[in-house]
Amino acid sequence: MTTGLASSLDAATAYPQRRRAGSIVFRFGFVYWMLFCLQVTSTQVNGFDWLAKVSDPVRDAVDQCFAEHILRLPAPLELLNKDTGDKTADWIWLLVIASVAAIAAVVWSVLDRRCAHDDRLRDLLRTVMRYTVAYVLFGYGISKLWVDQIQPLSPGNLAQRIGDASPMGLLWTFMGASRAYTAFAGAAEVIGALLLLSRRTTLLGALILAGVLLNVVLLNFCYDVPVKINSTHYFAITEARCDQVSEATVQDALRGPSSERSSLTCEW
Repeated sequence: MTTGLASSLDAATAYPQRRRAGSIVFRFGFVYWMLFCLQVTSTQVNGFDWLAKVSDPVRDAVDQCFAEHILRLPAPLELLNKDTGDKTADWIWLLVIASVAAIAAVVWSVLDRRCAHDDRLRDLLRTVMRYTVAYVLFGYGISKLWVDQIQPLSPGNLAQRIGDASPMGLLWTFMGASRAYTAFAGAAEVIGALLLLSRRTTLLGALILAGVLLNVVLLNFCYDVPVKINSTHYFAITEARCDQVSEATVQDALRGPSSERSSLTCEW
């Protein structure tokens, strides 16, 4: 996923001989990631509850229609629930936005062959993804520091047998047993998110959050925490930025010190 995201951001400019194909890849990525970030903003960022009230009914209707007429699922889908994720409806929504992105990329490329605005849209996409991840991870980090997301162990937790706990409950018990570790995890998310807000420190923030999110993704999958979709996408965004800079470093080394402008300068 990270390789595909990095390609969608750079393909149209890095290889002029593949500009048309790269433009289609970029336009698919642009529509897909903008729709994803729009959904995340409406549900995860404070102050955008009004957007959720508008978009959630539309998403419910589209999910139900797609499931019934395209996937032929007989039972009604479980509707949106902000207390959990990774439901059937959430996975179907990924198929929906991927399908919309594919159709939009083809139509867009037929109508606009000059790619005149792709560079500006690429910068816009990078900025939107950067701020989306920063705001979401900042919120998660603050909730850990202020003992909101991970609660200290209660007498009920201490009296419960390990075999009676769910995988997610076991993980929450492990995290709640050490206030220091929870605070460290929260501080890493807050620091990485703040660094991601500035263009000058974007790379450092992406490196920190890539390590943090890799751990989060593994915990979510291994302990069945229902935030697999979003955490995987956040990791893909930060890892794509690291991949871009790594490639830029190699290109700078090949060009030598005579290059006018270092590719390590943060563009987003």
